[in-house]
Amino acid sequence: MWSTKKEEDCDSVQKSSGSFVSEPEESVEVSDVIGGYGPWQRDIFVLLFLASIPSAWHNLQMTFMAPSGVEFWCAPPYNLNISSYEWRNRSAPPEHLGLDKRCYVTPFWRLQSNSTVQESDLLKCTVWEYDDTFYPSTIIDEWDLVCDREWLISFSVSIYNVGYLVAVLVFGQLSDSVGRRPTLLFSYVMNVGSGFLSAFAPSFAMFAILRFFTAVGAAGFYTVSFVILIEMVSPMYRSMVGVAINFGWCLAFISLPGVAWIIRDWFWLQLAVTLPKLLFISVFW
Repeated sequence: MWSTKKEEDCDSVQKSSGSFVSEPEESVEVSDVIGGYGPWQRDIFVLLFLASIPSAWHNLQMTFMAPSGVEFWCAPPYNLNISSYEWRNRSAPPEHLGLDKRCYVTPFWRLQSNSTVQESDLLKCTVWEYDDTFYPSTIIDEWDLVCDREWLISFSVSIYNVGYLVAVLVFGQLSDSVGRRPTLLFSYVMNVGSGFLSAFAPSFAMFAILRFFTAVGAAGFYTVSFVILIEMVSPMYRSMVGVAINFGWCLAFISLPGVAWIIRDWFWLQLAVTLPKLLFISVFW
């Protein structure tokens, strides 16, 4: 009885003086202060959702800038006075040799001989002509990515994917160090700047390098955007927001074929998928 009374007195002294006992602090999440999901979260979500569409266009644009099925053939000599159709038929290697007629050509002097054409007589093409009926210009005819150089198309796609991997590994840590907003703006400017300069690349090597940084910027923007959206809503809305932001990419994949149908020149297509992003830079700033 005495000990119980003594403990109650000690408790009252400790609480009144504040020198012995500290009340447990309640953990407060940011979402408890700003709300679970309201107009502020909605506006940021819509902004990041719309900004993700042109960023995602870069992922699929190589399908239309380097389309399969583009017809090409060895260019005739400059001073040859025959039609292109006749040249293609007469200069093609014999079928029994099993060579790609688009990559090898029979010399004109050899065509005037009646003897059988041998493989040793053929020359590798160094200049090509392209069918521009559907695609006025592609990166294929821009840098002659055919025959021995055809693998460079797949290489540029691989370089782009490597850029994505680098961004995913780096930008999460970077945003934790310097902050979400600076990292978001940096990645977006990198994506826009590299995408714009890609249209003016003087060589394929420079184009591939710029594609790498375009991918780094696009993936960095997506990574940081996802983190921002998850952190600004309460736990009950995080799954919904995390799934919904990906519909921007789905919309990009659906809309890009229509854009590429209207704009079939690779140079203008590159600008068309890049310049809309300028509308969002001022907002992020």
